[in-house]
Amino acid sequence: MEILVDNFAERLNFMVESVLSADFITVDTEFSGLSVGFEDKAHGFDQAEDRYQKLKHNCTRMNAFQIGVCCFKWDAKKSTYSSRPFNAYVWPHSEILGDTTMQFKTSNIRFLMKHNFDFNKLFNLGVNY
Repeated sequence: MEILVDNFAERLNFMVESVLSADFITVDTEFSGLSVGFEDKAHGFDQAEDRYQKLKHNCTRMNAFQIGVCCFKWDAKKSTYSSRPFNAYVWPHSEILGDTTMQFKTSNIRFLMKHNFDFNKLFNLGVNY
């Protein structure tokens, strides 16, 4: 289910109910970039904690463009999981925060364009944060 600024309020309760009743959820994000410099890039010899800390550090310097949440519920009658996916474009456009400076990695923008990411929805209809 696509979540935009113009349908966020009407879909919020359904999203919350889906999350609260789920057996488990998955989360995915699209960011304006993942690594800033060589020292921030994951390497093959990194331990799991090192990789996590690098990604965490980079995510605090980049902006989320899209957040995906999928709620899974076990259906005992069918012996399978049912899923409820939610996909929200998010974009900071708060009057309170004022103008915001952002960092972008051109490789991330190219990746998103290659996979038909809708930047018009992001900039025009993204949910404010």
